[in-house]
Amino acid sequence: MWLGAIYLVARLPPHAADDVAAVRTLAEEHGVALIPGSACGAPGHIRVCYANLPLEQTREAAARLRRGLQALVDGGAGRRA
Repeated sequence: MWLGAIYLVARLPPHAADDVAAVRTLAEEHGVALIPGSACGAPGHIRVCYANLPLEQTREAAARLRRGLQALVDGGAGRRA
Protein backbone atom coordinates (compact mmCIF):
# COMPACT_ATOMS: atom_id res chain seq x y z
CA MET A 1 0.00 0.00 0.00
CA TRP A 2 1.18 3.51 -0.78
CA LEU A 3 1.17 5.95 2.08
CA GLY A 4 1.09 9.67 1.62
CA ALA A 5 -1.10 12.70 1.41
CA ILE A 6 -2.85 14.50 -1.38
CA TYR A 7 -4.03 18.07 -0.82
CA LEU A 8 -6.69 20.21 -2.38
CA VAL A 9 -7.00 23.92 -1.62
CA ALA A 10 -10.32 25.64 -2.33
CA ARG A 11 -11.41 29.25 -2.00
CA LEU A 12 -14.43 29.84 0.22
CA PRO A 13 -17.38 31.92 -0.99
CA PRO A 14 -17.20 35.59 0.06
CA HIS A 15 -20.03 35.26 2.60
CA ALA A 16 -18.11 32.42 4.33
CA ALA A 17 -14.54 33.72 4.00
CA ASP A 18 -13.78 33.21 7.72
CA ASP A 19 -11.90 29.97 7.13
CA VAL A 20 -11.53 29.10 10.81
CA ALA A 21 -15.29 29.41 11.40
CA ALA A 22 -16.04 27.43 8.23
CA VAL A 23 -13.70 24.60 9.24
CA ARG A 24 -15.15 24.51 12.75
CA THR A 25 -18.70 24.35 11.42
CA LEU A 26 -17.86 21.68 8.84
CA ALA A 27 -16.29 19.54 11.56
CA GLU A 28 -19.08 20.01 14.09
CA GLU A 29 -22.05 19.77 11.75
CA HIS A 30 -20.80 17.47 8.98
CA GLY A 31 -18.05 15.35 10.53
CA VAL A 32 -15.24 16.41 8.21
CA ALA A 33 -11.86 17.64 9.41
CA LEU A 34 -10.17 20.27 7.25
CA ILE A 35 -7.37 22.75 7.72
CA PRO A 36 -8.17 26.48 7.57
CA GLY A 37 -6.25 28.11 4.77
CA SER A 38 -4.99 30.79 7.15
CA ALA A 39 -2.91 28.09 8.86
CA CYS A 40 -1.13 27.57 5.53
CA GLY A 41 -0.81 31.19 4.45
CA ALA A 42 -4.04 31.21 2.43
CA PRO A 43 -6.78 32.97 4.41
CA GLY A 44 -10.26 32.59 2.97
CA HIS A 45 -9.47 29.07 1.76
CA ILE A 46 -9.70 25.52 3.10
CA ARG A 47 -7.21 22.70 2.70
CA VAL A 48 -8.51 19.18 2.24
CA CYS A 49 -6.20 16.20 2.69
CA TYR A 50 -7.31 12.89 1.29
CA ALA A 51 -5.36 9.67 1.21
CA ASN A 52 -4.84 6.37 2.98
CA LEU A 53 -8.50 5.51 3.60
CA PRO A 54 -10.19 2.40 2.29
CA LEU A 55 -12.37 3.18 -0.73
CA GLU A 56 -15.71 2.91 1.10
CA GLN A 57 -14.56 5.27 3.88
CA THR A 58 -13.26 7.68 1.24
CA ARG A 59 -16.66 7.68 -0.45
CA GLU A 60 -18.43 8.30 2.86
CA ALA A 61 -16.07 11.15 3.77
CA ALA A 62 -16.47 12.70 0.31
CA ALA A 63 -20.27 12.59 0.64
CA ARG A 64 -20.10 14.34 4.05
CA LEU A 65 -17.71 16.93 2.64
CA ARG A 66 -19.98 17.56 -0.34
CA ARG A 67 -23.02 18.07 1.90
CA GLY A 68 -21.05 20.38 4.17
CA LEU A 69 -19.65 22.46 1.34
CA GLN A 70 -23.08 22.74 -0.26
CA ALA A 71 -24.50 24.00 3.05
CA LEU A 72 -21.67 26.50 3.22
CA VAL A 73 -22.32 27.73 -0.33
CA ASP A 74 -26.04 27.95 0.44
CA GLY A 75 -25.24 30.12 3.46
CA GLY A 76 -25.84 27.56 6.19
CA ALA A 77 -22.31 27.09 7.54
CA GLY A 78 -19.26 29.14 8.38
CA ARG A 79 -20.81 32.60 8.24
CA ARG A 80 -18.88 35.45 9.79
CA ALA A 81 -20.13 36.36 13.24
